[in-house]
Amino acid sequence: IVALVAFIIALSVASDGASNDSSGAPAAIDCDMDVPCKLGDAAVTITKVTRPDALTRPTNHVYRGDWVVVQFDYTWRGSSPAETTVPGYRAWRLKDGEGRTYKLNHTHTSSHDIAWNRDLMYSDVNPGVAEEGVIIFETAPDAKDLSLEVVDLVSPRNSKRAEVPLWVEH
Repeated sequence: IVALVAFIIALSVASDGASNDSSGAPAAIDCDMDVPCKLGDAAVTITKVTRPDALTRPTNHVYRGDWVVVQFDYTWRGSSPAETTVPGYRAWRLKDGEGRTYKLNHTHTSSHDIAWNRDLMYSDVNPGVAEEGVIIFETAPDAKDLSLEVVDLVSPRNSKRAEVPLWVEH
């Protein structure tokens, strides 16, 4: 019995350190900006975060609001090319210090990623090649202490979840 208990303890220590939360879902792994966050078959590096009060679409229309623009690098670590998915993007969540969550703004994300040559929605990615992406959120005016929950853009259901505290450039 002692050997069995020791074996079970060893297995739990050998896990990636992410324990389950009260819902039974794996807890998010902690990652930092500017450091590759390994999500399984992919790695995401959050490279820059800004909070503009206006976004200008490629049509030159200006949209006022409280925006969070996250630039990142995505590296597929699989053995063959793959395609990213919109559900992968939709699984990313921005959280503020008060516990509020925000989904991506699909319209602005899709228009800006193309205009800024950071288009990763339905894009082919090659193993080991870092690709640049962008994701845009609209937040409450008083949102602060932001963090981003990310998953793999190719296979979000099989991915580890990671939480990245965000440092906003002014």
